[in-house]
Amino acid sequence: MSAKKAVKLSYIERKLAHQPSVLAVYEFIRDYIEEFNFAPTQREVAEGCLLTRGTIVRYLDRLEALGVLTREMGKARSITLIDDHRL
Repeated sequence: MSAKKAVKLSYIERKLAHQPSVLAVYEFIRDYIEEFNFAPTQREVAEGCLLTRGTIVRYLDRLEALGVLTREMGKARSITLIDDHRL
């Protein structure tokens, strides 16, 4: 008899479940910050996700509108993720 393990989705995963590309961008940024201790540039996100920089800008706008990240326009590496447990 096997019991199914309940999977608890984070707020971000629930919000972006129907937008897998946007979720992939969020996860890339999260993983990059964990590895290097600073935010990636938009170019690095685009290259890492195999998307154009224009698409990355639109996805960052969506993520910012959802309240999962903030950024400072005109400043490189200014992406800051909002803690998932605060959402």
